Amino acid sequence: MPPVSHAQSSPHGQRTSFVTLEKLPCLWNQNVAVDYFYSATSRRSRGVTWSIFHAARTQIPGEGNTAQAQRPLLVSAGESITGSPIRFVGKETFVKLAAGSASCPISVLEDVSPPHHGPPLHSHDFEEFFYILSGEFLFEVNGELFRALPGDFVHAPSGIPHIFQNITDKEARMLLIVRPGGIEKYFAELAERFMTNPGDVPGLNAIGARYGITVLGPPIAARPRQ
Repeated sequence: MPPVSHAQSSPHGQRTSFVTLEKLPCLWNQNVAVDYFYSATSRRSRGVTWSIFHAARTQIPGEGNTAQAQRPLLVSAGESITGSPIRFVGKETFVKLAAGSASCPISVLEDVSPPHHGPPLHSHDFEEFFYILSGEFLFEVNGELFRALPGDFVHAPSGIPHIFQNITDKEARMLLIVRPGGIEKYFAELAERFMTNPGDVPGLNAIGARYGITVLGPPIAARPRQ
């Protein structure tokens, strides 16, 4: 295994309704971003987080009066716009923003990883951004290994193999930003089908193919020790 550097700068058996997800509005507005991240991030990282979200917002076309009417909305810490978090492959995700139209092209999720948990090696035709909220993660992006701590920001470009794992003995959290969005529908189908094993490569690929996701190998925890 190549040297690791630091980036500078449960299965609960609950089902998630597809109908709920399909009917979700695009809940984007500046106040949601500001209120939520002031409560979820440290003072040191707030400026970075707001810059990320301001950049994403300025690229959204055709926002118009609808977004202005939604400005008072707030998705509080510990809440998901799906009603309950999506529980799949031994972890859970809180959906903060669901992609629904050309005026809302990104998804934002708070991802909660149990100790030493992580997805399999995979790639997809959309890009992901990971903002670490708590704990410590080991990432591998395009073959490069590095650790990410709270306040660190990781980019996985589209089409590039990547993988990560919570390498602590405690629950760890990250913010997941996906562009173009819609990954919450993939997670919901995994939950609907009671997919609990992140190492089930054939099973995950059978579902992932419909969402542009290809599983390439097992999770880090399942790799042979070197």
